[in-house]
Amino acid sequence: MSKAQADQEVWFMSNRQPWVFALTDCGLTSKTRSPFVTLSPRGSIVFLHASKALWRGWENLVWVDVYIHEHEMTPKDFEKSLVRGAVLAVARVRAVGFTDDVMPESDFGFFDLVDIEAPWCLAWCGGEQTVVFEDIHVLRTPIFCRGAQVPTRKVPPEVLASDEVQKILEEMRH
Repeated sequence: MSKAQADQEVWFMSNRQPWVFALTDCGLTSKTRSPFVTLSPRGSIVFLHASKALWRGWENLVWVDVYIHEHEMTPKDFEKSLVRGAVLAVARVRAVGFTDDVMPESDFGFFDLVDIEAPWCLAWCGGEQTVVFEDIHVLRTPIFCRGAQVPTRKVPPEVLASDEVQKILEEMRH
């Protein structure tokens, strides 16, 4: 896909918290996805939406545990601090592929668990697909809107109506 084509590919992608927080505030650059989900093509622009739901087992992620202790928070305080039901950032897709092939080494630690015996222990999706992001622009003001179960080209109109979003899109396309 050429850069001109990629710039026209605008997608909307929901993720459960705290994963969008990790992308916007903690240095994570990739997100695993189920293999049956349609993924945004490499080079496309993606709106990163934090769904209202929390990721099951978020309290068991090592990086969350470290963050909570470093910021002298309780798990409940951390949970309350997470913005949900809103677009929080705009990014470009750098790579899409099997996790073992495309995930940057610096991201592996985000998937470490405090209790690896937990029955839902599915954080590490080594055989799954991963989307790697670059040029992540965090919005100054979250845009609250409905999310989408799977990545889609249907971007909510209130997101595209934002002056901040239009400036970011203009910058990303040049």
